[in-house]
Amino acid sequence: MDPSNEAGEASLPASDKISVLVIDDRPIIRSALAALLGTYADLRVDEVASVDDGALALAREPTDVVLVGDSADVNAIKAFSRSAIGRPRVVVLGAFANGREVERTLSSGACGVVSFRGAAENLVTAIRCASTGRRYACPLLLAMHLDEAAEGRSSEPPPPRVPVFTRREREVLASIVDGSTDRQIGIALGLSIKTIHTYRTRIMEKMGVNCVALLVRRTLEMGLVSGAERAHESPTPSSVILAAAAE
Repeated sequence: MDPSNEAGEASLPASDKISVLVIDDRPIIRSALAALLGTYADLRVDEVASVDDGALALAREPTDVVLVGDSADVNAIKAFSRSAIGRPRVVVLGAFANGREVERTLSSGACGVVSFRGAAENLVTAIRCASTGRRYACPLLLAMHLDEAAEGRSSEPPPPRVPVFTRREREVLASIVDGSTDRQIGIALGLSIKTIHTYRTRIMEKMGVNCVALLVRRTLEMGLVSGAERAHESPTPSSVILAAAAE
């Protein structure tokens, strides 16, 4: 039992209690919530009302917290949270089938969200937090959010596998990224054009691409060739010209 609803604290002055307006279209739900909250010494239920009468109830008497059942839609929640009368905090009690519903409710202006499947203490804690401007989500909704987040991560495609290249393949790849032709690469590495063709084909197969433009882009995106490596491995235009003249 929550210590704040023990009989010894029943003498708490009404002005020191958190005032609550209960809003729901179902009379049984309204009455049950009012009866429950009335057992807590620091809470005071000023009024209960349907969703349509909620704005009128707020206009009659400002309140600290508006407890709204899920019979209200997000537009009603926005209207209650933006009421010019006292700017009350809104706590929503609902079924909440998924995390998206929780996010929509919070983004509509609610300060707290509590599941019908949770304990009564969760609702009372939400009201107390809301009265001081703090946000609150009950443990069941937090667990649901974490489960959905974990499922979302597991359904994401795995990151692309980084190919493993030999030293010679890395040299050829660095030169391709630098813009060198097969002939220039062959001259710089002392290999035939046919051999360079073979290396190029093998590299593209490992990278899963079928054109040089995509090979270069993916290589840079994956960070497979550093600037220093390119400068070290790739022949400069002057070195290529000198090597060609020496043939």
